[in-house]
Amino acid sequence: MHEIHEDNNIGWRVIGKSEFTTGVEERPPIEHSRNGEYMTKSYPNPFSGSFTITYENTLPGPVSLQVYDSRGRLVYSRGEEHQSAGMHTMEVSGTQLPPEVYYYHFSNGNVTETRKIVKH
Repeated sequence: MHEIHEDNNIGWRVIGKSEFTTGVEERPPIEHSRNGEYMTKSYPNPFSGSFTITYENTLPGPVSLQVYDSRGRLVYSRGEEHQSAGMHTMEVSGTQLPPEVYYYHFSNGNVTETRKIVKH
């Protein structure tokens, strides 16, 4: 909306509803495995050189991992590989990554999970 004030100053006013993102909610990890779901845990967090993800597949199937920086750029990817049911670990080297907040996206074909991890 355009306004002209008594002293000939011109002003603008925005009228309407605005929606701004003020934060990103991080979902808690899956507490227990069931129905083909998995639980992931990453350590150490924060990390300096590499970090390890542990998870459980209750069903055999494809597993994939992608790591994104805080701007959403893909910085690491491990393509789908078939894994058996049971506990597994995956080590990710982060020596070439600068210190910042990263997000890993992990999928076992049935369930996906995105978690935050920090490099210091």
